[in-house]
Amino acid sequence: MSRLTGWILTALLLAGCAARDAPATPPEDMAPEPAAATAPPAEAATAEAPDQEPEDNSRWSRDAPVMPIKTNEIVILLPNADGTVGRLDLETDDGKATLDQANQGLQFDRLDEPFDADEALLGELLEDMGDEPAPPQTWTVYFELRTTRLTAESQNLLPEIAGAIQARNLPEVRLEGHTDTIGQPDTNIRISGQRANLVRDQLIAAGIPTESIEVQAFGEAQPAIATADGVREVRNRRVEIRVR
Repeated sequence: MSRLTGWILTALLLAGCAARDAPATPPEDMAPEPAAATAPPAEAATAEAPDQEPEDNSRWSRDAPVMPIKTNEIVILLPNADGTVGRLDLETDDGKATLDQANQGLQFDRLDEPFDADEALLGELLEDMGDEPAPPQTWTVYFELRTTRLTAESQNLLPEIAGAIQARNLPEVRLEGHTDTIGQPDTNIRISGQRANLVRDQLIAAGIPTESIEVQAFGEAQPAIATADGVREVRNRRVEIRVR
């Protein structure tokens, strides 16, 4: 690809993607797709003591994550299948820029010089990436009560998940940590981040690039199963692994 000499393509971002997603609402293009998910162990919903608070070595943020980039990387905004075009807001230390036109692109160290990707360039990029990007996938892993320890079934599923991620071209991985309603909201935010970080560390150990993984912590704000406050529920003590 002589036209891309010195450029590193990180992704072809589909319309509807955003550089900074709202932290409390996963984007539509990351909605769960049918995929393997461990069945949480049966557990009665009863009042229980708060989750034990592990040592705080978190690397998460309530805000949308900022992915590390190289200054010579480029991004191109593609239209949806129906022809509609989304909007992508970019920000670096050197400034801000917006992509809102089909096939419009930017190089990160030249935010003031947007370009239109012609058919030849798009053809080269798509050929390198494969005919079409793989559809998004979602897995859910669950945790033991009052710990950041995965259930045995979820722990056994992680190698399969890592293998599926490694099989994708330029994967983007989002880990969303959650808790049940035991304990205080601020504590649960911290615990959900620590659980997501545990999954992150295991995926990195399995060979997933660090820079491809984002971590977000939601605490008890987005339960899979609605409960009253102070109720333990294993299906809410989870990390959702969203890959595209």
